[in-house]
Amino acid sequence: MSKRIGWAVGVGLVLSMASTSSWAEGGGWYFGVTGGQAEPDLNQAVLDEIVLDGFSVVGTVLDGSSTLDDSDTSFSLFGGYRFSQYVAVEAGYVDFGTAEYRASGLIDPFGPQPTLPATYSADFEVAGFTATAVGAIPIGAMFDVHGRAGILFADTEINEVVAISNASESASYSASSEDFFYGLGVGLQMGQNWSFSLDWQQFKDVGDDDETGETDVNRLSLGVSYKL
Repeated sequence: MSKRIGWAVGVGLVLSMASTSSWAEGGGWYFGVTGGQAEPDLNQAVLDEIVLDGFSVVGTVLDGSSTLDDSDTSFSLFGGYRFSQYVAVEAGYVDFGTAEYRASGLIDPFGPQPTLPATYSADFEVAGFTATAVGAIPIGAMFDVHGRAGILFADTEINEVVAISNASESASYSASSEDFFYGLGVGLQMGQNWSFSLDWQQFKDVGDDDETGETDVNRLSLGVSYKL
């Protein structure tokens, strides 16, 4: 069998699977999983100012540097019910991974003490349950464009460690919040049971302004779902 014939047969199988009717048309229960990248809208310059203000209580900061790794692997699990090919509702759990900020430098303490090395680290973690409404527009037998909107019941946690010379101190801050999110995506239906999707979502003002601060979180993911 030539490569051209093999390719044609493969395309024919895909089209025949789609033509048996999309799984979305019949509605019903489904479940799935997604994986991708999440990125909170953290500002490295603002974090640098906070660290400098904190260290200025001890002495004069002579030199320093910092890094911010604000993108991490994210995953979610979800289940839902599709009323028709246009409307569905979902409930799920999403973990956005960890954003890491690191700073280090030298401090000239007040008084006769010599110059001391200083470091600061902070890990930002967000996870929570979601309640979502989904609206879709079918494009032919295989594809759709869809939008999502819902509420994230978020648990936000910040773990920080401050060290000056051989002395260190750690602290944790946490908050629970209900935050609005929305997103857009495209879907591919394979036969009556399987569906694949590429989605972008933005979660607004995640966290608590007093306890952990608030930030938007962007998420890009690939997902697969199966109709029961």
